[in-house]
Amino acid sequence: MPLLLLADFDEARDLALRRTEDFDRGAFVSDSFGAFGEFHARFDTGRQFKANRRWLQDLMTPSFLNGFLAPSTYALVLQLVELWRNKTRLAGDRPFSASADLDRANFDIMMRLFFGEHFGSSSLDSQIGLLSIENSPDTGLHGEAVFSEAAIHQIFYALHDAGRTVTQIMTSLWPKLTLRWIPWTAGYRRIQSAKKRLVCEQVPKAIERVRSGEKSAGIDYILSREQAAAEQEGRKPDFDNEMIINEFFGIAYAGMDTTEANISWALKFITKDSNVQENLRHALHSAYPSAVQENRLPTVAEFSRTASVPYLDALLEETLRLHPVLSARDATRDTEILGHRVPKGSTVLLLPNGPSFLSPPFAIDASQRSATTRVLKPSPKWNQTDMRSFNPERWLVCNPQGDIGFDATAGPQSAFGHGVRACWVAAALEADPETNPKTDPMAGFKAEKFEAIEVIPLSQPSTNKLHDESTGL
Repeated sequence: MPLLLLADFDEARDLALRRTEDFDRGAFVSDSFGAFGEFHARFDTGRQFKANRRWLQDLMTPSFLNGFLAPSTYALVLQLVELWRNKTRLAGDRPFSASADLDRANFDIMMRLFFGEHFGSSSLDSQIGLLSIENSPDTGLHGEAVFSEAAIHQIFYALHDAGRTVTQIMTSLWPKLTLRWIPWTAGYRRIQSAKKRLVCEQVPKAIERVRSGEKSAGIDYILSREQAAAEQEGRKPDFDNEMIINEFFGIAYAGMDTTEANISWALKFITKDSNVQENLRHALHSAYPSAVQENRLPTVAEFSRTASVPYLDALLEETLRLHPVLSARDATRDTEILGHRVPKGSTVLLLPNGPSFLSPPFAIDASQRSATTRVLKPSPKWNQTDMRSFNPERWLVCNPQGDIGFDATAGPQSAFGHGVRACWVAAALEADPETNPKTDPMAGFKAEKFEAIEVIPLSQPSTNKLHDESTGL
């Protein structure tokens, strides 16, 4: 079947939002995420997809985010800051890699999201403890400080193994054959072993909490949804349904992979341009004046009360724009795109890093566009002279009163996809202030412009720009 590339924001957005009878999720995703088992991202947009998504909907409510996940994430961010301070002290004037620490932090956040304090101590805490014992780092080939790594729960390595299978399948000339071969590999056996161990450790305790009316972790809310659905349908709750743990596994992988990549790129941009860092610091100090005056970090309550820090929002949005994600759709029937015939079964890749995003759009006659695209107002267009430069200010607007605000519609953006298959988890987390570290661990540090600095996620194969539309989150 044909593989088509669509490099036009307006048409791609319309395809994902309104042409749901012509296009849906297809084999490109189902095959690639085979190692994760059956979960909602692998289903077409139908009954099973919606049922699985209903299991998860409580995890993105303001009460859950602000009352449960925000305090947990805040505590983990403070542990990350403490870890980096300790490493800085022990390394002296030597640099050190921070990517493994970001990997740990994202893993800990995902575990807190689903299992809360019931999962046990964080991997960041274990690493801090190890540094207190082994406080003399080695020196690497390039003069960098090299620290020993504390052991992490088996599921951490299983998630990375699963991520590698995604890359193997997506880059294979024979993806279906590769999908059949992967279950015979040692990595796949490790994945299944880790999942079974996690089920034995966490699910029975969660079932007891749900039956007693207690909900203190994300898995409790998921099981409560299953219990409510069973009561409504007149059946027994299927707490042993393998798809429940598969949902955790898929979301944990997507959350770890994409969050680490985005934070890494944001750190790269901040450290490369001292003006960006100064602007961000000024914005944070303006948003939390009491914390600045009292020489302390903002509290969780202060984060919750602050609706938005426009420059921070703009910085993150610009990071996502320059390092975007890939969307894909399969044609469910014979149709057309921009006047070209698209046979049923064709895969359409919606490119977010080409014309209309990072370069001027193609000149397309309006008569070639879909009927729904023609009646809509065209998306805003960037200044075409600097579309590839990092400029958070492009997302900031000034109202008649002179106040500066963040405008997510200021230009083309497909970071979290569009329509029913959009990344609801990532979009909600991105919008919530507690899920982004806003502390000031580098107070007093002034960055210079480093041309050679590189901040790259630890899991290299997972930075293939696949995100919400490849996972359906």
